[in-house]
Amino acid sequence: GITCRQHDPPREEREKESVESAGQRQKRFHSATIDEVLSCDILTHHVPLERSGDHATWHWLDKDRIRAASSRMVINASRGGVVDEAALRSAYDGGHLDLYICDVWENEPFFSDATASQAFLATPHIAGYSVEAKRKATEMICEQLHRFLGLPDPDRPEPTPIRAPVPEDELSLLKVLRHLHPAFSYDASLRKLVGCADMEKGPAFLRLRQETPLRNEFPGIRLPAAVTGRFPVLEKLGFSNEAEA
Repeated sequence: GITCRQHDPPREEREKESVESAGQRQKRFHSATIDEVLSCDILTHHVPLERSGDHATWHWLDKDRIRAASSRMVINASRGGVVDEAALRSAYDGGHLDLYICDVWENEPFFSDATASQAFLATPHIAGYSVEAKRKATEMICEQLHRFLGLPDPDRPEPTPIRAPVPEDELSLLKVLRHLHPAFSYDASLRKLVGCADMEKGPAFLRLRQETPLRNEFPGIRLPAAVTGRFPVLEKLGFSNEAEA
C-alpha cells in the first residue's frame, strides 16, 4: 500500500543507452525528479558515495533540500556523508523532521554522538547484514567469474524460507517484528559507545560490525498461519506462512 518513487538518474541514463544501442523498443526505468522525491513522506537513501561528477552524492541531502522537503522521516542506509548530519540535526531540532534513522555515519567509525543521540534508530552500518544479501553478493561474484572465464552461468537454486517460531504470549505486531528483526538491540549496542573517546569508539564500532550475526530478510521467513492470519500486513511485508508450504 506504499507508493514508492525512485530517484536514480545514472540508472535511467544506462538503460536509455542500452536500449538505444540495441535498437529495441522496451520499457525502461524513468527516474523521479528531485522535487517528486522531496515531496515524499519518507526519504530513504541507498546510493554509493560519490564526491564529484554529474551525480555526486556527497551531502546530497543538505540544508536546502531538507528545507524544501515535505518528508517527515529520513533514513540513511547507504554511506556516511550522503546526508549532511548537521543539517539533519538542525531540521530535527527545528521540528521539520519527526524522526531520522542512521545506519551509516560521517567520519565512520568515529560517529557523531549528537547525531546518534537524536536518532530514532542508530545502527553500526549493518543494513546489508542479511543471509540473503550475502548470498546475492556471492552470486554476483560467481556470475562475473563465470563470464570472465567463458563458463555457463552457475546454477542458482532458490533457498527455502526458514521457519521462525514466534512467542504467542501477549502477541502484538510490534513484538512480532522486534522478534524477527532485532533492530533495537543493534541500536542499544551502538548507543553504549556514545560518549566514548575516539580511540575506544572506533575499534568498538568495527567490532559491532564484525560480530553482528546475520539475519533473514522478511521474504526468507515463514511464519505460523495463526500469526499471519492475525496480522495480515505481515504478508504484505513479504513474510510467507506455513500454510503455503
